[in-house]
Amino acid sequence: MPIKPITDTIHAQGTEITVVSAPNKDDFISLTDIARHRNSEFPADVVKNWLRLRSTIEFLGLWESLNNPKFKLVEFDQFKTESALIKTSGVSALLTPLLLCYPAFFLLLPT
Repeated sequence: MPIKPITDTIHAQGTEITVVSAPNKDDFISLTDIARHRNSEFPADVVKNWLRLRSTIEFLGLWESLNNPKFKLVEFDQFKTESALIKTSGVSALLTPLLLCYPAFFLLLPT
């Protein structure tokens, strides 16, 4: 029988943040809960804006290359390059978790 993950909360600067822990695995914290500290009504907007930053894209690529043996660095580098070109052309790129995992679904959204 699989062992169920443990869900707990931590408190930071008056914000309750969900933490999910599975035995012998990594812990996960809720970015949405952290974003609620900045915008309690629309935390998803905070996360979307964070995912648009070049530094975030570079951080996620580095983290994946260090922690994910199946990470496709060549595809990610192409995605990162296209993302930079799109921003300079006046069109905004929106990175979502789905697009990070499946870059073939890359979408362009007009600004």
